[in-house]
Amino acid sequence: MAVIVALQNAYLRDLDPIYRPPSTLIAWFNRLAVALTVLAGLAIVRRNDTTGLDFLPLSILLCFLGVGANAWVLLIEIKR
Repeated sequence: MAVIVALQNAYLRDLDPIYRPPSTLIAWFNRLAVALTVLAGLAIVRRNDTTGLDFLPLSILLCFLGVGANAWVLLIEIKR
């Protein structure tokens, strides 16, 4: 996760100021999705039961929404 955050911060620093707020929002959304997935895995390993599986549906949903937002930017916004 630290590598993802470092790459996103480097990307956001080089971005034009007009495009920075929407890109920052998408970056934080992606970080939340990854953090929930990591939290679910850590809960499964730490507690040695299925408690962490409660976080997985939400993290998977957030991952799909993040992928959709990234695909929108790649397909629509870049074409402009």
